[in-house]
Amino acid sequence: MNSKFQGLKTFLAATLVFFAASPAFAEEDSESFTHWDEIVRGLRSNAQEIPAAPSEEGYNMDDIQIQAGVGASFSYINLVGDPNYAASGLLKGVSLQFGIDLFHPEIQAEGTFRNFTSESLSKTTKAQARDFELRLVHSKRLSHGTRFRVGTGLMARYLDVSSRDSSGQSIHKQDSSPSALFLLGVGRQFGRSLFLGPDLSYRTSLSRESLDQNSVDVHFKVNAVF
Repeated sequence: MNSKFQGLKTFLAATLVFFAASPAFAEEDSESFTHWDEIVRGLRSNAQEIPAAPSEEGYNMDDIQIQAGVGASFSYINLVGDPNYAASGLLKGVSLQFGIDLFHPEIQAEGTFRNFTSESLSKTTKAQARDFELRLVHSKRLSHGTRFRVGTGLMARYLDVSSRDSSGQSIHKQDSSPSALFLLGVGRQFGRSLFLGPDLSYRTSLSRESLDQNSVDVHFKVNAVF
């Protein structure tokens, strides 16, 4: 619907320019020309702007935005509880994300899958992880195209850790637990089809038996907007 209104504004601007240049309008006085010129300039200005987000009252199915994209993810973890696996370090990986408006221009539901490659956390300990995340995000427009994001949700992390015990024997453990997360982010939408920006999140495990009790994560994403 927004694209239709944009096209209508452009069409009206072109029509007014055409009539303003015709002989009939050339006979009008200078005051009439000034009046029409102001209208044309206003329409041209509006046609070049990204349309503002629709109000809650005027929101309909045509205004719903869907986002899908990829990104780079970094997670700083601290393994505790079992001295054989005690270590901390940075995991690096890639992410796939999907989001959709929840019938409001500032409320989105988002889902993310992340895959972290195996990284050395100490001389003897290596870890890799996979995340599945669902969250609810409030996205507030700060300026033209720029948005501030705050959200919360749930994450399932599947952690694969290998190490050596006190005798030097190789040991291995798989750890999984649900976690709560809190997110802050900022991003910018370019035109109608591209959104990019970083997110910072804090994750805390809901299970005291998990090796990975908490982490601080940073994600850089590039999303296509539909």
